[in-house]
Amino acid sequence: MAGTGQVVLLVLIGLFLGFSFTTWMRTKLQICPVVEEPVTPKPPPMFENLPPDKRLLFVGIMTARKFLNTRALTVYQTWAQTMPGKLAFFSSYDSVSDYDIPVVALPRVTDDYPPQKKSFMMLKFMYDNYIDKFEWFMRADDDVYVKAEKMEAFLRSINSSKPLFMGQSGMGKKEELGQLGIASDENFCMGGPGMIFSRETLRRMAPHIQHCVSHLYSFHEDVEIGRCVRQFANISCTWTYEMLHILYHNTSSKQDEIKSYTGELYTPDVLGATTLHPFKVTPQMLRSHAFFDALKTRDLRYNTLKLMREIRDMDILLNNKETIDDRLSFHPEFNKYPASSKEDTLSWDFISRSIFSDTNANPKRGLETPLKQILEDIRMQLMSSANEVSRERGRIIDFKEILYGYHRHNPLHSSDWILDILMIYKKYRGRKMTVPVRKHVYLQQVFSDIEFLEEVSESEPTDDAEVGQQNLFKILQDNVGLNAYPGGLFGESEPSQEMQHNKVIHFVLPLSGRFPTFRRFMLTFEKMCLMTDEAVKLVVVLFRHNKEDATDETLELIASLRSKYPNYDLSLVQAKGPFSRALALEMGARQVSNDALLFFVDVDMYFNQAFLKRVRLNTLQGKQVYFPIVFSQFDPETVYGDAILSQPHNYLDITEHTGYWRQFGFGIACMYNSDLRTVGGFDLSIIGWGKEDVDLYTKIVNSNLTIFRTADPGIVHVYHAIDCDENLEPAQLTMCSGTRASTYGSVPKLAEIIYASENLLHPTTTTVQSGTLKEKITSKQALRAV
Repeated sequence: MAGTGQVVLLVLIGLFLGFSFTTWMRTKLQICPVVEEPVTPKPPPMFENLPPDKRLLFVGIMTARKFLNTRALTVYQTWAQTMPGKLAFFSSYDSVSDYDIPVVALPRVTDDYPPQKKSFMMLKFMYDNYIDKFEWFMRADDDVYVKAEKMEAFLRSINSSKPLFMGQSGMGKKEELGQLGIASDENFCMGGPGMIFSRETLRRMAPHIQHCVSHLYSFHEDVEIGRCVRQFANISCTWTYEMLHILYHNTSSKQDEIKSYTGELYTPDVLGATTLHPFKVTPQMLRSHAFFDALKTRDLRYNTLKLMREIRDMDILLNNKETIDDRLSFHPEFNKYPASSKEDTLSWDFISRSIFSDTNANPKRGLETPLKQILEDIRMQLMSSANEVSRERGRIIDFKEILYGYHRHNPLHSSDWILDILMIYKKYRGRKMTVPVRKHVYLQQVFSDIEFLEEVSESEPTDDAEVGQQNLFKILQDNVGLNAYPGGLFGESEPSQEMQHNKVIHFVLPLSGRFPTFRRFMLTFEKMCLMTDEAVKLVVVLFRHNKEDATDETLELIASLRSKYPNYDLSLVQAKGPFSRALALEMGARQVSNDALLFFVDVDMYFNQAFLKRVRLNTLQGKQVYFPIVFSQFDPETVYGDAILSQPHNYLDITEHTGYWRQFGFGIACMYNSDLRTVGGFDLSIIGWGKEDVDLYTKIVNSNLTIFRTADPGIVHVYHAIDCDENLEPAQLTMCSGTRASTYGSVPKLAEIIYASENLLHPTTTTVQSGTLKEKITSKQALRAV
């Protein structure tokens, strides 16, 4: 017990001594706290010795510290670079940017909302430092885009020595009427799209800013600035209606300003505006800046085109033999390139409420979206040109409608238009009148010569330029899913061996009967894949056919190829029940791994090796699926007539007379099995042929996957007579009938056959034979097929 007591005593003494020593150390030793080094804002820009072209306008942009590296930086990198003056970003007292942009940290000003003090102190800073350096001053937000050239033209047309206060005039919201301290005949310039002050206006009101800050009547800084200008400069914001379009505020997305300017930019409001507001997402401002740069490029190219034509005209007058021979130097003319034969003659499409065309499989159809956009573009350009001098002439021309028109497209030379337009002529000076006017407009968009650029292979770069090209290719492929390797889109240049062989393509083939067609497909598969050591696997999903069951022959053919090519995986899965393409493809996909590259194919297809390369290149796991647009053959009897037996068997004979591109066929598809699982796979309730491809395509459209779709010359749907089962669902039967009608032949060929035969034009009933299919149709129905 005595020993235990001694131990306890020693522990207590130790604790006491430790506590005492720690207390002594704290009092005797000075412990320095860690103090963060304060960040000193850069001195404000003074803009000394400015050239004359930079003394027109100063823009003060109100922002916050958190936006200096995003919105402010985007503004400085885009429209600020071409301004006829200077700008600076005004923010809180502690604001510092990570980038070299002009920032003014206003003393004793925070980023708190509402920003009345920040706005007034910004104007005071402009007056104290820049009043004699610029003619105009603008207050803007960091989500405004300013078209520098239009702003310069606008301001230079106005006398800056007068007291002017310009912007979108406002009187407040309905629920705020009577609460803002402004009379019924008073207004203010709304801050969003921007406020513009002449030098004289700023000179009058700036010395009284402290008074204005001390007498605020609302939480709206634009209302208070308007009150201060009205009180001390004795002017109000402009009442001009045009300011709504000059300083444009997008009101189409009131509920969600983030969506502003995310849609079509080629609109009258966007094109006619001088400032655009609001850009809440910086990528949208970058997108809009690129769009306006493209318009400038277009205008510069058009001016170059006019100069080239003037030079050529002068060379002809001066008999100069060394004249410009470029096709663009010729004036627009519809007969510049006369056809050398009947086949080269281009027909015109007639445009009214619908399009009437003799070269389309659907001769009468509605206006497609691209055509509507082109006509809208033409309308806007025509009206802009017609009203360019409307003020000088005291009249304005309004567009009413396009009554009708003609259009033809020559990919080698030009796109030609003839339009009959109804317009309203309004004269408001002198003898006033309003009358309808019809005008014929002739338009030609000339194409430049085709340019061929040789691109180097990915391997063995020879200089820095080639390395840069490959790096750019890799960036595009990694970030935006480039859909072709540098050697070319259609595989004419050889890709690397690794790219060619490292991806195994898993063919999934649904089959029911049709053994002769299956034997032809397997000959193609053997020639293009097995004999050339392609990295492929094949899964055939076989349903028994009630009329032409060939299960034994199919099994025997697969077995013979297995023994001939033992290194290849060729499998056959037998399915039960009525035929379902959706079920067949789903069963085939479940035979392979989740990372397998799937190729959903039909037994009527012919393909080559170049197509297989594009399957590997255009299908990116987790990113992109490939839906090739397949070329489908017309009935050979229609194409070749009596000479069908003497024609060589060339499945890749792709012309407008031998077949057509299946724009609305989605059955042939390439994707990874994991992506098929992500979108939910096939709808197994769909029986028979058709609809399952549209259902899958719709699922992928609604997913985060990108669909790459293009006409592929390496895969062809070989013609066969189509027999539509009357027991199909109405939607499937309609699709089948439409596909059958599209295989008869090209529209010009069918028209040629009908118009060349008196028996087809006039008798009430005509028998048309198409392969093994015979149908009785009336002459009216035959003409309708054309």
